Amino acid sequence: TIGGEPPVGICGSGIVDVLAAMKRLDIVEVNGRMSRCSEYVLVEAARTGTGRDITVTRRDVREIQLVKASIATGTAFLLEELETDQASVEKLHVAGAFGNYLDVDNAVYIGLLPTLPRDRFAAIGDGALKGAFLCLTGGEKAFDRASALARGTAHIELAVRPGFQDRFLASLDLTSR
Repeated sequence: TIGGEPPVGICGSGIVDVLAAMKRLDIVEVNGRMSRCSEYVLVEAARTGTGRDITVTRRDVREIQLVKASIATGTAFLLEELETDQASVEKLHVAGAFGNYLDVDNAVYIGLLPTLPRDRFAAIGDGALKGAFLCLTGGEKAFDRASALARGTAHIELAVRPGFQDRFLASLDLTSR
Protein backbone atom coordinates (compact mmCIF):
# COMPACT_ATOMS: atom_id res chain seq x y z
CA THR A 1 0.00 0.00 0.00
CA ILE A 2 1.03 3.62 -0.36
CA GLY A 3 2.89 4.77 2.74
CA GLY A 4 2.06 1.54 4.58
CA GLU A 5 -1.48 2.79 5.16
CA PRO A 6 -4.47 0.43 5.22
CA PRO A 7 -5.64 -0.34 1.67
CA VAL A 8 -8.55 1.61 0.21
CA GLY A 9 -8.82 -0.06 -3.20
CA ILE A 10 -6.95 -1.78 -6.01
CA CYS A 11 -4.82 0.04 -8.57
CA GLY A 12 -4.72 -0.97 -12.24
CA SER A 13 -1.50 -2.96 -12.05
CA GLY A 14 -2.78 -4.57 -8.84
CA ILE A 15 -5.94 -5.88 -10.47
CA VAL A 16 -3.79 -7.51 -13.17
CA ASP A 17 -1.82 -9.30 -10.43
CA VAL A 18 -5.01 -10.32 -8.61
CA LEU A 19 -6.60 -11.64 -11.79
CA ALA A 20 -3.48 -13.63 -12.70
CA ALA A 21 -3.40 -15.15 -9.20
CA MET A 22 -7.11 -15.95 -9.34
CA LYS A 23 -6.62 -17.63 -12.70
CA ARG A 24 -3.66 -19.66 -11.40
CA LEU A 25 -5.79 -20.78 -8.43
CA ASP A 26 -8.73 -21.69 -10.71
CA ILE A 27 -10.94 -19.08 -9.06
CA VAL A 28 -11.33 -17.42 -12.47
CA GLU A 29 -11.65 -19.56 -15.57
CA VAL A 30 -10.06 -18.75 -18.94
CA ASN A 31 -13.42 -17.37 -20.14
CA GLY A 32 -13.54 -14.99 -17.14
CA ARG A 33 -16.18 -16.89 -15.21
CA MET A 34 -15.67 -16.93 -11.44
CA SER A 35 -16.42 -20.57 -10.69
CA ARG A 36 -16.83 -20.47 -6.91
CA CYS A 37 -18.55 -17.15 -6.26
CA SER A 38 -19.61 -13.87 -7.84
CA GLU A 39 -17.43 -11.79 -5.53
CA TYR A 40 -14.07 -12.56 -3.97
CA VAL A 41 -12.94 -10.66 -0.85
CA LEU A 42 -9.30 -9.58 -1.03
CA VAL A 43 -9.22 -7.53 2.19
CA GLU A 44 -11.87 -7.68 4.90
CA ALA A 45 -13.53 -4.42 5.96
CA ALA A 46 -11.80 -4.33 9.36
CA ARG A 47 -8.37 -4.18 7.66
CA THR A 48 -9.17 -1.47 5.08
CA GLY A 49 -8.96 2.29 5.25
CA THR A 50 -12.62 2.61 4.19
CA GLY A 51 -14.34 0.18 6.54
CA ARG A 52 -15.62 -1.76 3.51
CA ASP A 53 -14.41 -5.03 2.02
CA ILE A 54 -12.08 -4.72 -0.96
CA THR A 55 -13.38 -7.23 -3.47
CA VAL A 56 -13.06 -8.48 -7.01
CA THR A 57 -16.37 -9.09 -8.74
CA ARG A 58 -17.43 -10.70 -12.00
CA ARG A 59 -17.87 -7.17 -13.32
CA ASP A 60 -14.24 -6.30 -12.45
CA VAL A 61 -13.04 -9.39 -14.31
CA ARG A 62 -15.20 -8.49 -17.29
CA GLU A 63 -13.75 -4.96 -17.43
CA ILE A 64 -10.21 -6.36 -17.53
CA GLN A 65 -11.30 -8.77 -20.27
CA LEU A 66 -12.59 -5.83 -22.34
CA VAL A 67 -9.32 -3.93 -21.90
CA LYS A 68 -7.35 -7.06 -22.75
CA ALA A 69 -9.44 -7.70 -25.88
CA SER A 70 -9.03 -4.08 -27.00
CA ILE A 71 -5.26 -4.23 -26.67
CA ALA A 72 -5.01 -7.64 -28.35
CA THR A 73 -7.24 -6.63 -31.25
CA GLY A 74 -5.48 -3.31 -31.75
CA THR A 75 -2.09 -5.00 -31.65
CA ALA A 76 -3.15 -7.61 -34.20
CA PHE A 77 -4.43 -4.96 -36.64
CA LEU A 78 -1.33 -2.81 -36.14
CA LEU A 79 0.99 -5.71 -36.90
CA GLU A 80 -1.11 -6.55 -39.95
CA GLU A 81 -0.94 -2.93 -41.12
CA LEU A 82 2.85 -3.04 -40.78
CA GLU A 83 2.95 -6.40 -42.56
CA THR A 84 4.90 -8.01 -39.74
CA ASP A 85 4.28 -10.39 -36.87
CA GLN A 86 4.59 -10.40 -33.11
CA ALA A 87 7.96 -12.20 -33.19
CA SER A 88 9.43 -9.21 -35.05
CA VAL A 89 8.69 -6.78 -32.21
CA GLU A 90 12.11 -5.74 -30.88
CA LYS A 91 10.95 -3.55 -27.98
CA LEU A 92 7.55 -2.93 -26.41
CA HIS A 93 7.47 0.22 -24.31
CA VAL A 94 4.90 0.17 -21.52
CA ALA A 95 4.17 3.72 -20.38
CA GLY A 96 2.52 5.55 -17.53
CA ALA A 97 2.25 4.71 -13.85
CA PHE A 98 0.30 1.60 -14.83
CA GLY A 99 3.15 0.40 -17.04
CA ASN A 100 5.78 1.32 -14.47
CA TYR A 101 4.29 -0.96 -11.82
CA LEU A 102 2.88 -3.64 -14.10
CA ASP A 103 4.19 -7.16 -13.53
CA VAL A 104 4.96 -8.18 -17.12
CA ASP A 105 4.75 -11.91 -16.38
CA ASN A 106 1.23 -11.53 -14.96
CA ALA A 107 0.14 -9.26 -17.81
CA VAL A 108 1.39 -11.80 -20.36
CA TYR A 109 -0.22 -14.66 -18.42
CA ILE A 110 -3.71 -13.16 -18.74
CA GLY A 111 -3.03 -12.02 -22.32
CA LEU A 112 -2.96 -8.29 -21.60
CA LEU A 113 0.49 -8.06 -23.21
CA PRO A 114 1.79 -10.22 -26.06
CA THR A 115 4.01 -13.22 -25.43
CA LEU A 116 7.50 -11.87 -26.03
CA PRO A 117 10.85 -12.48 -24.34
CA ARG A 118 10.92 -10.39 -21.13
CA ASP A 119 13.95 -8.38 -22.26
CA ARG A 120 11.82 -6.89 -25.04
CA PHE A 121 9.59 -5.06 -22.54
CA ALA A 122 10.60 -1.65 -21.20
CA ALA A 123 8.70 0.32 -18.58
CA ILE A 124 9.28 3.98 -19.44
CA GLY A 125 7.13 5.85 -16.93
CA ASP A 126 5.48 9.01 -18.23
CA GLY A 127 6.33 8.69 -21.93
CA ALA A 128 4.45 11.83 -22.96
CA LEU A 129 6.28 13.96 -20.39
CA LYS A 130 9.64 12.47 -21.36
CA GLY A 131 8.94 13.11 -25.04
CA ALA A 132 7.93 16.70 -24.37
CA PHE A 133 11.04 17.23 -22.25
CA LEU A 134 13.28 15.84 -25.01
CA CYS A 135 11.62 18.11 -27.60
CA LEU A 136 12.03 21.16 -25.42
CA THR A 137 15.58 20.51 -24.30
CA GLY A 138 17.05 18.49 -27.17
CA GLY A 139 17.37 21.32 -29.60
CA GLU A 140 16.27 21.58 -33.20
CA LYS A 141 17.35 18.04 -34.12
CA ALA A 142 15.14 16.47 -31.43
CA PHE A 143 12.19 18.68 -32.38
CA ASP A 144 12.61 17.84 -36.07
CA ARG A 145 12.73 14.12 -35.29
CA ALA A 146 9.56 14.34 -33.20
CA SER A 147 7.83 16.35 -35.92
CA ALA A 148 8.81 13.78 -38.56
CA LEU A 149 7.48 10.97 -36.37
CA ALA A 150 4.19 12.81 -35.87
CA ARG A 151 3.81 13.45 -39.61
CA GLY A 152 4.50 9.78 -40.32
CA THR A 153 1.73 8.45 -38.13
CA ALA A 154 -1.66 7.34 -39.37
CA HIS A 155 -4.97 6.92 -37.61
CA ILE A 156 -6.38 3.41 -37.87
CA GLU A 157 -10.11 3.17 -37.13
CA LEU A 158 -10.37 -0.31 -35.65
CA ALA A 159 -14.12 -0.67 -35.15
CA VAL A 160 -14.86 -0.28 -38.87
CA ARG A 161 -12.24 -2.80 -40.02
CA PRO A 162 -13.57 -6.06 -41.44
CA GLY A 163 -13.34 -8.77 -38.83
CA PHE A 164 -13.00 -6.41 -35.88
CA GLN A 165 -15.96 -7.78 -33.93
CA ASP A 166 -14.93 -11.41 -34.44
CA ARG A 167 -11.32 -10.73 -33.40
CA PHE A 168 -12.41 -8.69 -30.41
CA LEU A 169 -14.74 -11.42 -29.17
CA ALA A 170 -12.08 -14.10 -29.72
CA SER A 171 -9.64 -12.02 -27.63
CA LEU A 172 -11.82 -11.93 -24.51
CA ASP A 173 -10.38 -15.16 -23.12
CA LEU A 174 -7.73 -14.72 -20.44
CA THR A 175 -4.99 -16.54 -22.32
CA SER A 176 -1.54 -15.60 -23.52
CA ARG A 177 -1.24 -14.65 -27.17
